[in-house]
Amino acid sequence: MRCAECGHNLDRVADGAPCTECGVVTPVNLRLPQPLPSRLRLSWLFGWPLILTWLIGLVAIWASKIFTSDSGALIVGVLVCLFIVGPANSAWRTHRLMQILPRRARSAPLLFMVPRSIAIPVLVGVATVIVFNALTFGACMTVLVFGQMS
Repeated sequence: MRCAECGHNLDRVADGAPCTECGVVTPVNLRLPQPLPSRLRLSWLFGWPLILTWLIGLVAIWASKIFTSDSGALIVGVLVCLFIVGPANSAWRTHRLMQILPRRARSAPLLFMVPRSIAIPVLVGVATVIVFNALTFGACMTVLVFGQMS
């Protein structure tokens, strides 16, 4: 059980008494620790756009081989997933996870006086673009190499 303001441990503080660190009275319902999602659930919540990107890419490859047609719309779908859906999802999920942190930790400045609750999700979104592009490039290279072998 932690203070909603500063994160100080309130295990031995009476209900309705102020925090011994910052003096803020934290209601009992806010003192309960909010559990983090499991690692598998977090992996799914952050990773589904990458899986969707790969599936769209595989459908684009399959459609171009079977139907010998232009799969430009599917390639646009891959790019939208890589540059919009993935970063937006990661930034939103990070923002939601940061709500568990104490208020002081969320509102403390990180970059150029921007609160952490804004700066960290933006940085995670930018990192997502880099990681998703690297993983998708690797997947494309793997498909090309195995396609050349057969």
